[in-house]
Amino acid sequence: MKAITIIVFLAVGSLFADLVAQEHILSFIKKCESIESVEMDAIRNPKENNVTLLAIRFSDNDDLLNELLAAFKADEPNANEIIERKVDGKMMPSMITFDEVCFSVKIAKETKTVSLTQMNGDKIKSKIAAERRKHIH
Repeated sequence: MKAITIIVFLAVGSLFADLVAQEHILSFIKKCESIESVEMDAIRNPKENNVTLLAIRFSDNDDLLNELLAAFKADEPNANEIIERKVDGKMMPSMITFDEVCFSVKIAKETKTVSLTQMNGDKIKSKIAAERRKHIH
């Protein structure tokens, strides 16, 4: 019985730690849900009742961009990998991965449109591989 309790505790602790690992980014996403000018798309898996892909877009909103960058910075110590890209002379995160979740950011300079994509599960591995290839070449 003691072994089962420990296994359950470790499983719950692992799940909780993964959620806490990106708590600032998830808070940012939650805030975006209530902002009318922010566009959001979600791909859900109805069998597992979870979102496998979430895309958020906003334009010409420096305050929101700064909040996103601050969230990335705050969650950075918990990340497994961070890929950065130079935009307008400064290094900006283009991808940050955790155990089960990956977030990618794209900033279009001309339109000042920011796209944040959250991927869960199997989509992460292919996205990371593609992003690494871009930075190697």
